[in-house]
Amino acid sequence: MKDIAVHSKVVMVDGSGATPNTFHEDSDPTTLQIIMLAKPSDGAAQVSSDGEVIFLQKDTSEKEQQALFATAFYLKAKAREAASQPASAHSSP
Repeated sequence: MKDIAVHSKVVMVDGSGATPNTFHEDSDPTTLQIIMLAKPSDGAAQVSSDGEVIFLQKDTSEKEQQALFATAFYLKAKAREAASQPASAHSSP
């Protein structure tokens, strides 16, 4: 996981009008996109299911931000691990 954190490019993206349900990520596994949500009704601070995007509210605490980053890098590590497994390891006989 440390390797992913060191080699990921963190990118702030203008989240104007974006919500966790409408934002289209860049699909680049080497980036971690940070989206600052414009208003509380846009959604809660969270990490996308694949760990590629972190959505933040302006009042997200430092502690919660750290937890979100840890979750994102964990999910990215799991995705990399799954991608490196041979195809036969994913299917059952």
